[in-house]
Amino acid sequence: MCGSCVTNADSLLLGAVGAGTAAVAVARRAKDVVSGRTTLERRSAAYAANAGFLRSLGHDPALVLGRPPETPTAGSPREPASPQGALLGT
Repeated sequence: MCGSCVTNADSLLLGAVGAGTAAVAVARRAKDVVSGRTTLERRSAAYAANAGFLRSLGHDPALVLGRPPETPTAGSPREPASPQGALLGT
């Protein structure tokens, strides 16, 4: 028996999981665009979450993850994106 064969059911399941993952990613990006959240803010939040997890395991986040991303400066406020046509620009 072949150990690397994929049945139709396996293929359909993996395709559904991939489509679901892509839909969640698009929804998160759309929410960020509408709310005016920048890529830098998203990266900083992800770094903070990962660093907290690594600290709970007893690791040093700076050694594992490297330098944290630069935080946005408070002196340069970003204008929120317009909800009308927000997805057309991405």
